[in-house]
Amino acid sequence: MEYPIKLMTAMIKAYYLASALIILFSGCSQKKGEKKELSKPIVLNEKTTYKLSITKLDSLIFRCSVHAPGPISNKEAYRVEHANPILNSIDETQFGLRLKQIGLVNNYELLLSKFKDSEEFILKNESGNILNGKAYYFRPSSLSNRHFRLLVNNNADSAYLDIDEGISLARIKMAVVNFTPGGYPEVAILKKYYIMNGYNYDVLIYEVK
Repeated sequence: MEYPIKLMTAMIKAYYLASALIILFSGCSQKKGEKKELSKPIVLNEKTTYKLSITKLDSLIFRCSVHAPGPISNKEAYRVEHANPILNSIDETQFGLRLKQIGLVNNYELLLSKFKDSEEFILKNESGNILNGKAYYFRPSSLSNRHFRLLVNNNADSAYLDIDEGISLARIKMAVVNFTPGGYPEVAILKKYYIMNGYNYDVLIYEVK
């Protein structure tokens, strides 16, 4: 009879041990559930959150071409490289007229001196709200082509726009301008690229709101 008693005692101990483990693990699961619930991200009040977006308003092409046929001199090459380009269209659009009004264009010439190489910029609206901005090249991976990104952010929100209009082969400069009254200033991107004996200069205006 001694063996069955020992067996029964062992079974009773195993039962209590299993019960204790079940209670222990159920308690741990509840605590984990409570922790997960508490770790949910805090939702910012919409009244204090900026819904930022970047939108292209319009663009215009200017051109600086080689005047002489055949091989060009160093003087002509320098002129083409550094001269202010002219509007590549006979008709003046409302967009072109506005570029004149904000000082980027004089007559039909695009004033290259208004554009800078600086990557970082600040946008400030009439209410005193400030956005930090950055315009920069990047490569999504080591095997991909170069991209150009326009980024703005503040303490509550951010927005970015990847500009892929043949931008990877161009040289980029930028300017902060008051193109549209009210709100934040706009960002003017200047894209310069060589094509058929001269350079095209694309001016693209981006609105942040």
